[in-house]
Amino acid sequence: MSKRSFNIPVAPANVDDLHPQYPYTPAIGIPPEDLPSGIRIAHQCPLFAAGVVQVTRHRNALVNLIAQLFGLPKAGKDVSVRLIVIEDRRSLVWFRQFNRQTLITSHRIVGQEVWEKAGIVTMRFRLYWRGDRLEYKQVGLRMLGVPIPSKFAPSTSAIVAPIDTEPEIWQVRVSICAPLFGVVCQYEGKMWRQ
Repeated sequence: MSKRSFNIPVAPANVDDLHPQYPYTPAIGIPPEDLPSGIRIAHQCPLFAAGVVQVTRHRNALVNLIAQLFGLPKAGKDVSVRLIVIEDRRSLVWFRQFNRQTLITSHRIVGQEVWEKAGIVTMRFRLYWRGDRLEYKQVGLRMLGVPIPSKFAPSTSAIVAPIDTEPEIWQVRVSICAPLFGVVCQYEGKMWRQ
């Protein structure tokens, strides 16, 4: 979650006029034209997308309070999602809106890694193409710039997969886990370009 102030952009009338870029290519390691269209669309910038996900949260009240403080989405079925990705300076800003709850993070491509900043936390990810899905695997976490050993650190993983029968749609599953508690928050569902 970000304390920076942003006006959430609105999709233009004709998104085909945007001339998308593919800034994740160094991290994915595969040219965009060689990826299924759902994966390619999900990693373009700018991106205006919508979707529906199921959100689950841990049942422990303290864990839920921590999830709420970090701005993670509330549990729910058929949660409406809006995703906007735009470039801002040297970062890609991700505006996620789950029903009416907004979560803003930023991505930077550093070599072959994606660094995601969410408030005081920066997560480092490696992306792996598995032939039928793209996996985000967390390889490091810093809090206030200090590296946190993996055995004490929360971890995030994600999978983005194409849907063969619907090339403009992709599936997503994001899991945020904490040591001792397991899954703190997970959301899973379908997304599509607006």
